[in-house]
Amino acid sequence: MTNQRPLTLTVEQTTALLGVGRSTAYELIKTGDLECLRFRRRVVVPTALLAERLGITMEDVWAALPSAPQGDRIGTPVGTPIGTATGIPSEARLFDP
Repeated sequence: MTNQRPLTLTVEQTTALLGVGRSTAYELIKTGDLECLRFRRRVVVPTALLAERLGITMEDVWAALPSAPQGDRIGTPVGTPIGTATGIPSEARLFDP
């Protein structure tokens, strides 16, 4: 199940919301214009800080997020087998059109 109200966003999700490219997003992070959290090599942008910076509510940020396609593993706990990421057994997904 994908979390529809994440507390943090990936850089890719942030680029989609801001309408900028990946390189620009990382440059904004590097210069401090876009605040982020770093967990070893993972970089995430707190939803609350992004909403505050844009002058909108967190609900507006969540509403603007594109819905994840079926089978997307974003938000799936680490270690979850791929076949169970969608809640559909992998053998059943093999025959989906």
